[in-house]
Amino acid sequence: MKAESARRWQQENREAVAGWNQWIEENGLPLARYCLF
Repeated sequence: MKAESARRWQQENREAVAGWNQWIEENGLPLARYCLF
């Protein structure tokens, strides 16, 4: 049941995740400058 829910979430949010990944590729991680490692 949990795996089905995760699969459905991925399918429903595919475009949003792709858009966010594209933004990160173009702009970098928003808080990366605060990372200490």
